[in-house]
Amino acid sequence: MYKVIIVDDEIEIREGLRTIFPWQELGEFEVYTAENANHAMQMIEEVQPDILITDVKMNGMTGLQMLEMIQNQGLFQGRAIVISGFDDFEYIRTALQNGAVDYILKPINIEQMKQMIMKATSQINDEKRFKLNYELLESQVNQALPQMREEILRELIKAPFDSILEAKITYQMETMKMGWMMSSRHCLFAIEVDDLKASKQSELVLFAVGNVLEQTLNEAYMQRFAMFKDRQERWVVLLAENESGTDPQSLDNLIQTIITRLNIYVKVTVTIGLYPQLVDVKHTYHAYREAIGYLAAKAVYGGNRILAGETGNPAESDAITLDDVNVLLELIQFGSIEEIQTELAGYTGLVQSWSLSAVRDIQERTFEWLLELLNVCAERGLRDRWWEKEIISIWEEFEQYDTMGSLQGVLEKYLFRLSDTMKQQMPARNQIVQEAEHYMLKHFQDNLSLQAVADHVHVTPVWLSKLFKKEKQMTFIDYLTWIRMERAKELLGDTSYRIYQIALEVGYRDRAHFAKTFKKITGKTPKDYRNFMGIYDE
Repeated sequence: MYKVIIVDDEIEIREGLRTIFPWQELGEFEVYTAENANHAMQMIEEVQPDILITDVKMNGMTGLQMLEMIQNQGLFQGRAIVISGFDDFEYIRTALQNGAVDYILKPINIEQMKQMIMKATSQINDEKRFKLNYELLESQVNQALPQMREEILRELIKAPFDSILEAKITYQMETMKMGWMMSSRHCLFAIEVDDLKASKQSELVLFAVGNVLEQTLNEAYMQRFAMFKDRQERWVVLLAENESGTDPQSLDNLIQTIITRLNIYVKVTVTIGLYPQLVDVKHTYHAYREAIGYLAAKAVYGGNRILAGETGNPAESDAITLDDVNVLLELIQFGSIEEIQTELAGYTGLVQSWSLSAVRDIQERTFEWLLELLNVCAERGLRDRWWEKEIISIWEEFEQYDTMGSLQGVLEKYLFRLSDTMKQQMPARNQIVQEAEHYMLKHFQDNLSLQAVADHVHVTPVWLSKLFKKEKQMTFIDYLTWIRMERAKELLGDTSYRIYQIALEVGYRDRAHFAKTFKKITGKTPKDYRNFMGIYDE
């Protein structure tokens, strides 16, 4: 039996879904309705639904606001389907970020809704099966054999290998049916749960991590493996070498799968220290020490990632970097909240570039970096300089946090506020594009460049390019070419112009390049186009 709540302020939709939708074809359902988000939140606490179907826009609290609230408060653990009359990507992104599994547009297509309900119930069933497996595995944790194997494996990481230890380990491994480790090479990685000490259920978390880890390795790794917990509550994994050798890309994919599953099923982030070379059992201690050494770097690099020496560097953005003040300010002025959040993912890379390790130093440098950004805004004429009255309180807020994620959260707060101020007091992005377009129409016959137009409208080339794509749905070069080709078409109708003259008139010094571009855009050469118009003078 699945419980469903339908939330919509239009009675025709909510009652239509409740009474007309073929629930009986999909299983057993108890269907409830609510006319607004406030009513729905009360009902969610009482009914504990499996599926929540909600309209995006309603009177009072919106569906997206309700999803965010119940997500933050932990009131709803089921699956959400969002209904909207707007085919808007930002709505879809926000809905998915707040826990929605699907998004459907009005008018509602019954077959499409059936597929969404089936998808939701399938996911619910998968979760129930996972919980059942979790309980079954939990009952096995007290069995003696796994504990004995773990103790043997811990011996490998206590101290460097010697002849006495080798004889002891060899006998024990043969006894415990782990003799394969003595005759093959393996790779090693250590898994550390981020912020484990902050958890009130650390033992349960570690147990769940072990279950998901073992299940993933059984499914995704075709060779033998061993896993155990070290004395610092880290899971250590040894993977036997494939017959053809261990492929680094396959290993990376496997570890990324482990991270993703732990994020989803255990709701934790983890950092994995990987020793990237294959070793025999005698060198397991060395590989382990190296792997946990990499884990120490997560204070700077951030968690929920693989750290493997040089491979632990944060990924570089292919767009904007946080140390480019001009481009960053344009992002804050013209970009969306989601775009700002995406760019702030580079905060750990910015901190790394400062070469700092002490928390206090990172707090101070982050605060100074924000002030530098705000001061540039003041120099550019931003009138509302609210930060000047709040310097002390801003610093005190940074001082309260000692993790990268928390400091990044404080930065987000103030950059979002700055974005609101800039959007209210400075030119909108469509004004910038209009001014650029006007300039291009006047100067397209010149050797016009993105840099020249960007200089004219006082933005960077990076952001002018982004604004063109958003406002015109084409690149700057494509738009400039379109202007030139439209003018060329006009001039081709005038027999007083030769084709080489037309090329010069629209900004091309090379007639062949002009002809090639014209044909690419129109499908005809300039001469063929003129003939098509009934002009045969050339």
